[in-house]
Amino acid sequence: MTEIEIDLIGLESSDVDLTEQIVREIKLSSPGDARAFLNAPGSVAYAATHSNNPIGWAYGYVLERPDGGRMMLLYEIEVVADWRRKGVGRRLVGAFRDHAVEAGCQSMWLVTDDDISAQMLYQLEGANTEGTRLQFAWRDLPARVDE
Repeated sequence: MTEIEIDLIGLESSDVDLTEQIVREIKLSSPGDARAFLNAPGSVAYAATHSNNPIGWAYGYVLERPDGGRMMLLYEIEVVADWRRKGVGRRLVGAFRDHAVEAGCQSMWLVTDDDISAQMLYQLEGANTEGTRLQFAWRDLPARVDE
Protein backbone atom coordinates (compact mmCIF):
# COMPACT_ATOMS: atom_id res chain seq x y z
CA MET A 1 0.00 0.00 0.00
CA THR A 2 1.34 3.43 -0.96
CA GLU A 3 1.60 5.93 1.85
CA ILE A 4 -0.34 9.12 1.24
CA GLU A 5 1.73 12.28 1.49
CA ILE A 6 0.47 14.40 4.34
CA ASP A 7 2.26 17.55 5.43
CA LEU A 8 2.07 18.63 9.05
CA ILE A 9 2.51 22.35 9.71
CA GLY A 10 3.03 23.92 13.11
CA LEU A 11 0.95 27.07 12.72
CA GLU A 12 2.77 30.30 13.55
CA SER A 13 1.84 33.98 13.64
CA SER A 14 2.46 34.26 9.88
CA ASP A 15 -0.12 31.53 9.12
CA VAL A 16 -3.21 33.72 9.53
CA ASP A 17 -4.60 32.97 6.05
CA LEU A 18 -4.22 29.20 6.45
CA THR A 19 -5.77 29.33 9.93
CA GLU A 20 -8.75 31.29 8.63
CA GLN A 21 -9.14 28.83 5.73
CA ILE A 22 -9.15 25.92 8.17
CA VAL A 23 -11.81 27.56 10.33
CA ARG A 24 -14.00 28.16 7.27
CA GLU A 25 -13.47 24.79 5.57
CA ILE A 26 -12.99 22.34 8.44
CA LYS A 27 -14.76 23.93 11.40
CA LEU A 28 -17.42 25.30 9.03
CA SER A 29 -17.67 28.57 10.88
CA SER A 30 -16.63 32.18 10.45
CA PRO A 31 -13.04 32.86 11.47
CA GLY A 32 -12.51 35.13 14.43
CA ASP A 33 -9.23 36.85 15.14
CA ALA A 34 -6.77 34.23 13.91
CA ARG A 35 -3.81 36.54 14.45
CA ALA A 36 -4.70 37.03 18.12
CA PHE A 37 -5.06 33.26 18.60
CA LEU A 38 -1.76 32.47 16.89
CA ASN A 39 0.05 35.14 18.94
CA ALA A 40 -1.53 34.25 22.30
CA PRO A 41 0.95 32.89 24.85
CA GLY A 42 0.68 29.12 25.08
CA SER A 43 -1.43 28.65 21.93
CA VAL A 44 -0.47 25.62 19.88
CA ALA A 45 -1.94 24.62 16.51
CA TYR A 46 -1.05 22.14 13.79
CA ALA A 47 -2.53 21.77 10.33
CA ALA A 48 -2.49 18.63 8.22
CA THR A 49 -2.47 19.30 4.48
CA HIS A 50 -2.45 17.24 1.30
CA SER A 51 -1.44 18.97 -1.94
CA ASN A 52 -1.59 22.28 -0.03
CA ASN A 53 -5.24 21.70 0.96
CA PRO A 54 -6.11 21.52 4.66
CA ILE A 55 -7.46 18.10 5.65
CA GLY A 56 -7.26 18.34 9.43
CA TRP A 57 -6.10 20.40 12.33
CA ALA A 58 -5.70 20.41 16.07
CA TYR A 59 -5.26 23.21 18.54
CA GLY A 60 -4.75 23.61 22.23
CA TYR A 61 -2.70 25.32 24.88
CA VAL A 62 0.34 24.90 27.06
CA LEU A 63 -0.90 25.79 30.54
CA GLU A 64 1.25 26.85 33.47
CA ARG A 65 0.30 25.19 36.75
CA PRO A 66 0.55 26.89 40.15
CA ASP A 67 2.97 24.18 41.34
CA GLY A 68 5.46 25.22 38.67
CA GLY A 69 4.63 22.43 36.27
CA ARG A 70 3.14 22.62 32.80
CA MET A 71 0.44 20.69 31.03
CA MET A 72 -0.82 20.53 27.45
CA LEU A 73 -4.54 20.79 26.74
CA LEU A 74 -5.45 19.34 23.35
CA TYR A 75 -8.63 21.34 22.98
CA GLU A 76 -9.86 20.23 19.59
CA ILE A 77 -8.89 17.94 16.75
CA GLU A 78 -10.79 17.70 13.49
CA VAL A 79 -10.15 15.69 10.34
CA VAL A 80 -12.14 16.06 7.11
CA ALA A 81 -14.49 13.06 6.80
CA ASP A 82 -12.88 11.70 3.62
CA TRP A 83 -9.49 11.69 5.35
CA ARG A 84 -10.44 9.85 8.53
CA ARG A 85 -8.81 6.48 9.25
CA LYS A 86 -5.82 7.39 7.09
CA GLY A 87 -3.39 8.39 9.82
CA VAL A 88 -4.14 12.12 9.86
CA GLY A 89 -5.48 12.13 13.41
CA ARG A 90 -2.55 10.04 14.65
CA ARG A 91 -0.08 12.47 13.10
CA LEU A 92 -1.85 15.46 14.69
CA VAL A 93 -2.01 13.86 18.15
CA GLY A 94 1.62 12.78 17.83
CA ALA A 95 2.66 16.34 16.94
CA PHE A 96 0.87 17.62 20.03
CA ARG A 97 2.47 14.99 22.25
CA ASP A 98 5.92 15.86 20.85
CA HIS A 99 5.25 19.58 21.37
CA ALA A 100 4.19 18.89 24.96
CA VAL A 101 7.47 17.06 25.63
CA GLU A 102 9.52 19.84 24.02
CA ALA A 103 7.63 22.47 26.06
CA GLY A 104 8.44 20.63 29.30
CA CYS A 105 4.87 19.54 30.02
CA GLN A 106 4.36 16.79 32.59
CA SER A 107 1.02 15.76 31.12
CA MET A 108 -1.30 16.19 28.17
CA TRP A 109 -5.05 15.86 28.37
CA LEU A 110 -8.32 16.36 26.56
CA VAL A 111 -12.03 15.90 27.12
CA THR A 112 -13.98 13.96 24.54
CA ASP A 113 -17.46 12.66 23.92
CA ASP A 114 -18.48 9.04 23.36
CA ASP A 115 -16.97 8.83 19.86
CA ILE A 116 -15.44 5.34 19.97
CA SER A 117 -13.15 6.00 16.98
CA ALA A 118 -11.69 9.09 18.65
CA GLN A 119 -11.23 7.22 21.92
CA MET A 120 -9.39 4.43 20.11
CA LEU A 121 -7.14 6.99 18.44
CA TYR A 122 -6.20 8.55 21.78
CA GLN A 123 -5.52 5.14 23.32
CA LEU A 124 -3.38 4.08 20.32
CA GLU A 125 -1.35 7.23 20.89
CA GLY A 126 -0.72 6.33 24.54
CA ALA A 127 -3.54 8.13 26.40
CA ASN A 128 -5.37 6.50 29.28
CA THR A 129 -8.86 7.19 30.53
CA GLU A 130 -9.04 8.71 33.98
CA GLY A 131 -12.16 8.04 36.00
CA THR A 132 -15.61 9.17 35.05
CA ARG A 133 -15.49 12.94 34.97
CA LEU A 134 -18.30 15.25 34.09
CA GLN A 135 -17.61 18.32 32.03
CA PHE A 136 -19.34 21.54 33.05
CA ALA A 137 -19.36 24.58 30.79
CA TRP A 138 -20.31 28.21 31.11
CA ARG A 139 -21.53 29.20 27.66
CA ASP A 140 -22.75 32.55 26.42
CA LEU A 141 -21.17 34.61 29.15
CA PRO A 142 -22.25 38.26 29.00
CA ALA A 143 -20.06 40.57 26.97
CA ARG A 144 -17.42 42.46 28.89
CA VAL A 145 -18.36 46.03 29.64
CA ASP A 146 -15.40 48.39 29.46
CA GLU A 147 -15.33 51.06 32.11
